[in-house]
Amino acid sequence: MNVNNDSILAAKEFTAQPVVEPGLIPSVKQAIDKGFHVFGLQPREKKPLVGSSGFKDSRPPSDAAVLVPWNQDPSRNIGIDLGASDLCVLDFDNPDGVPAWVNETRTYKVRTARGVHVYFRGARPTTGLFVDGNKVGDIKSMGGYVLAEGSVHPDGPIYTVIDDSAIIPLPDISSLMKRKKERVNASADGEREKERVDASADGDPIPHGSHDTELFRIACMLRNAGMGYEQIKNNLIELCEKRCVAYGDDYVDMCENKARSACKYPVGKASPIPVFGGGVANQTANTDVSGWRSEFRNLSEMEQGPITMVIDGVLQEGTCFIGANPGHGKTLVALALAKAICLGEPLFGIPEYTVNKPRNVIYLIPESGDRAFRKRGEAFRLPEDDRFIARTISSGGPLALSDPSLMEAVRQLTPVVILDTASRFLQANDENSAAQNRMLVNDVIALRAAGAIAVIILHHAKKSTTEKRETMTLENMLRGTSDFGAMCDQAYGLRVDEHLHNRGAGPMEIELVNLKDRERLGGLTSVRLAASYKRPGAIYPTSHIDETGNFRPVDFKETKDRDRETLIQLVKSEPMMSVPELCEATNLKPFTVKETLKKTGWHVAKGGSDGHSPWHQDAGKPCPFVAKKTPRVVDLNAPAELKRAA
Repeated sequence: MNVNNDSILAAKEFTAQPVVEPGLIPSVKQAIDKGFHVFGLQPREKKPLVGSSGFKDSRPPSDAAVLVPWNQDPSRNIGIDLGASDLCVLDFDNPDGVPAWVNETRTYKVRTARGVHVYFRGARPTTGLFVDGNKVGDIKSMGGYVLAEGSVHPDGPIYTVIDDSAIIPLPDISSLMKRKKERVNASADGEREKERVDASADGDPIPHGSHDTELFRIACMLRNAGMGYEQIKNNLIELCEKRCVAYGDDYVDMCENKARSACKYPVGKASPIPVFGGGVANQTANTDVSGWRSEFRNLSEMEQGPITMVIDGVLQEGTCFIGANPGHGKTLVALALAKAICLGEPLFGIPEYTVNKPRNVIYLIPESGDRAFRKRGEAFRLPEDDRFIARTISSGGPLALSDPSLMEAVRQLTPVVILDTASRFLQANDENSAAQNRMLVNDVIALRAAGAIAVIILHHAKKSTTEKRETMTLENMLRGTSDFGAMCDQAYGLRVDEHLHNRGAGPMEIELVNLKDRERLGGLTSVRLAASYKRPGAIYPTSHIDETGNFRPVDFKETKDRDRETLIQLVKSEPMMSVPELCEATNLKPFTVKETLKKTGWHVAKGGSDGHSPWHQDAGKPCPFVAKKTPRVVDLNAPAELKRAA
C-alpha cells in the first residue's frame, strides 16, 4: 500500500492541538467544579484586589461572571469563601503537627507554603486550632477564606493537592477547639500558677479581687470557641456561683458585662491583654504585625464612585436613625422602607424616591411576636421568601448584634438591617450612659464591616416632643446621648397628627421629617403619610395599608385645604373661640390660624363684654360690631369758647 508522505505531513499539520489555558484559570475551573465560591486576589498575595471587599465579593460556581477576575489577569491568586461554600478547613502550620486521625481521614487536602489545609463539609465559627494544649493553626470557616490549589504563596511555594478525595462531612473536632491545659493566676497577689482543664464550673476557687480578670479571660476563651452572648453569660453565671469567693449580689450584672465585652470581638480574636489606658488589646503577644500595611489603604487604593443610594433621595449606604415616641408609627414606616428595598418599588409610591437595585432585608424586632409581625408584613405585601427575613420574640431572646449567626447572615446576604428598637440592643439600662451607648455604635459598625449596606435603627424620642409639641430636631427625636446623632449618616423624625387622630377616632397621618443629611444629598425633607382615612358617616377609620399595601402620601395643598375647612367649621360652631383656643384645637400656629381665617374673610372686632366680637364674615358690608361714631355738629356763629367745647 502506497502512502503519500505529503498527506501524512498535512494531517499532522492540521491535527487539533489541546488548548492550554493561561495562568491559574485551570485551577479556578477545578475549584468551580468542586462547588467552591471563589474570588480574585492579588497575584502571589493573600490580599484582595484593590477596590474589592475580599470574600464578600465571592461568586457562586453558577455565576456567569465568576471567571472575570482571571480573564483580566490569569496570574491572580484564588480565594475560596469558606462560609458561602459550606466548608471548614483545618489549617495546620506544620504537617508534623497534624494528628494521626486527621492524616488517616480520606478527604480533600492541600499542601500550603509550610503546612496543610484539610477540607470538610459543614461551616462553623472560626477559631483557634489546638493539639495537646498548643496552638498549631486555625480552624477556618464562616467569615474566612483560604487560597485554592494552584495559588502562589507570597514566599513562592504553590498550593498543591496531596489528597484529591471527596470532601467528607465535618467530624467531631471539639478536641481541637480548646486548650487541654492552661496556666492562670490563682490569686491577685501573684501566688503560684495552677493548671486547670477548661473553662467549666469545676475548678479552683477564684479569690475575691480576681473576679473581673478571670471571668473576662474565660469569657474570651468561650468567645473564641464560637459562643454567643447568651451562652457565655449563662456559663459565667454558673461558674461564678460555684467558684467565685464572696461574689456579691451584683454577680449576674458582672457576668453579663464580661460576656458583652468578650462578644465585641470577632470569634477567634478575643484576647484579654491589657493595654495602656485600660481596655483589652485585640491581639496576642506573639501576633505578627509585619503585614500592617495591608490593614490600610491610601486614596488611590480606595473604592471610588458615587455614594450608594439604597432609596434615591431618602436612604444612602451607612447608618440611619428614625426617632419617634411610642405609637407614632416607627414600625409602619420601617416596613414601608423594607417593602421598597426588597421589591425595588418607589418608597410610598412617590416616583422621585426610586430603588434602582432591590436588596435583602434583615428585620430584628424582639418586642413583637410572629403572629402580630406577620400580620403587619402581610398588610404591606412584603415578599414571603428570603428577600425579607426577621427575628421576633417567637424565635427566642434578642440576638446580640455580634452573634456569629447574624454576622454570617449579614456576610452572605449583604442586606439592609433594621433594628426595632435601639433599646432592645443596648448593652445598658441607662440610655444616657455615653460609654454604654458607644457599645451599640461599635456593634453597628461591625454589622457594616460584615457587609450590611445600611443599618436602620428605630429609637425613642423625648416625651417633650409630643407633650410640648416641640419642633422636631436631632437632639429631641433621638433620646439619650449625642453619640447617636453623631454616628449616623441620616436621621428622620416621626410624629402622628394627634388632633386629627383623636385617640383612634380619626384618621392616622404621620409627618416624616429629615433631621440630618450628612452628605447633603437632598431629596426627602418632609412628607405627610396617611395610614388610614375616615369615610363620611363611619364610626371607625379605614386602613390605607390594609387596602393598598402602603401609605398614601398627603400633598401640601390637601393639608392646607383641610386645615382651612377645620378652622371654618370651628368658628361656625363656636364663634367665640379665641386664637389660642383655636391653636389648641387644631395644633396650628397662631400666625397660621389668623392668616387662614383672614384669607377666607373671617375676623373679630375688639370690644364688648367678652373683649371681642364673635367670628364673622362681613361679605363686603360694614362690620356690624364696629361702633359708629356720632359726627360733631359745630355752630359756626357760636362764640369761640363754645366752638372749642363742641
